[in-house]
Amino acid sequence: MVYGEVEMEHRYQYDETGVLRRAEISDIDGEVTVLTFDENSRRT
Repeated sequence: MVYGEVEMEHRYQYDETGVLRRAEISDIDGEVTVLTFDENSRRT
């Protein structure tokens, strides 16, 4: 939070073994960037 406003928001999803599979990043304008990851947590 900056001056009472949320500037960015990150949401992460992990598989059942704890490996990062997806990240959603929202900016102050509401634009969402979705990143997906393989079983080795590498971006796909």
